[in-house]
Amino acid sequence: MLFNCLQAILFIIFNLHCVISEIIKIILDASALQKQTENPFTSDFVKFLENFPQWFPSRLLKYVPFPTDEADPNYYYLNSRLNQIKKQIYGEENTKEYVGRFNRLTVEVDFGWINEINIGPIYENNKNFIAIWIHIGDTKKQGQQFFTKNPKGVDWQSDVLGFRLKVEPYIKLSDMYASALLWLRPTLADSKKTHNLHFFNLFAGRCKRENWLNFERELNGYVPDWKSKCFVPNTTDRADWDDKFENTQRSGFLLSVGTLLTTYLPYEECQQLDDNEINPQIADRIRGIISEIRQTIDGI
Repeated sequence: MLFNCLQAILFIIFNLHCVISEIIKIILDASALQKQTENPFTSDFVKFLENFPQWFPSRLLKYVPFPTDEADPNYYYLNSRLNQIKKQIYGEENTKEYVGRFNRLTVEVDFGWINEINIGPIYENNKNFIAIWIHIGDTKKQGQQFFTKNPKGVDWQSDVLGFRLKVEPYIKLSDMYASALLWLRPTLADSKKTHNLHFFNLFAGRCKRENWLNFERELNGYVPDWKSKCFVPNTTDRADWDDKFENTQRSGFLLSVGTLLTTYLPYEECQQLDDNEINPQIADRIRGIISEIRQTIDGI
């Protein structure tokens, strides 16, 4: 009896969703004629329905204004379309969804020095972008592969295929469960001393609490007064070594030597490149950027 009731409820929900979808398509068609009809009811009704963006069909980026904030319905439309594009870069089987506080779909790769690539909107310096984020060497295993290929590090360029490239070296300290707790963020000039195979072999991996004093002294030789230069991971917010480690019961930490690469694609250009639902130019362009970065690192 209960099973039959559940079946009936699901049947009603499915059909209701289909009806709503058809109504929305009709409303959108009517809205497209608004300039000719000047019908205020259609415009107001569409604005009301946009409070439920998940009801609408996916839109190409050229039809999505850059969102003002996460509450803007365009934020949903933009990310919905980006998720489709991510699946077209290396195929849907090479994406992975992380559900939780930071719900996201990543592009999964197996380059050795990274295993995922993040793509999303960003507003910076009063300009709108789609950013490609790559965390190189974010774990000891990935760092080993990266620095084995590049023992002296990489002389990064300022752009990739004509798009601005921001390079942010970091040293990550994590708890024993690999949850990042703080970053050190050396400048590109200072990273010449820290982002190489020699430094990696000295510091990367597990450091037990009884070795912390020696660690502090040795790291000071590479990053003077490093305790005053700690940040919350992936932010510019300050973090405190004592709060995160010294004044806790932690038995040790994990250290990795990474580099965050951010490639900025102007949003207006992305809108032009998103010219086809199935095989848009923007997917090819992102694939080309990733390939160019991989060639720089692997030398192939």
